[in-house]
Amino acid sequence: EEQTERCLDFIDTLWNATGGFHGNWTDDYLDCEYTFYGLLALGHLSLNGEVGRALQARQGGSGETAPSAEIGKV
Repeated sequence: EEQTERCLDFIDTLWNATGGFHGNWTDDYLDCEYTFYGLLALGHLSLNGEVGRALQARQGGSGETAPSAEIGKV
C-alpha cells in the first residue's frame, strides 16, 4: 500500500490538469508518449486493487479522482 501511494505521488507530479503527462519535472510541454506511459502506469497500479481505494481516500471518498477524473475530458 505504501509503494502504491509513492507511485501515485510520482505519477501525479507529471500529470497536467488538461489530461496529459509531462516527460519530466522540467518539461514545459505535454507529451503524448509520456501520456501513454502515465496511463499505462495507472492501469498497472489498478491491477492490485489498492489504487482505487487510495484515489478515493485522496478525494475524501467522493469518487472524483485526479488524474483519472480529468483524463476523459480531454
